[in-house]
Amino acid sequence: MNEMTNRKKDSIQMLLASYPRKHPVLPESYQKIYEQHYKENRDGATRASAYARKFEGCVHKKIAKSARGGGYKRRWKLVLAH
Repeated sequence: MNEMTNRKKDSIQMLLASYPRKHPVLPESYQKIYEQHYKENRDGATRASAYARKFEGCVHKKIAKSARGGGYKRRWKLVLAH
């Protein structure tokens, strides 16, 4: 391997070694705000989160449909993380 490949490999190893990351405990007032926003986002309570949930559902259906299509087809697929 060349030097550039070794540096990339080392930096990837360093990045992976930093997980799982530990975050400091939030002050109680911030924790309440975080929990409220988290619940609203998961429930689709805001217009933006409702749209995101519908979009994500459509993407998952599209991926499932292409997966049932039989043989391997080279395609780009979008997967949204939560």
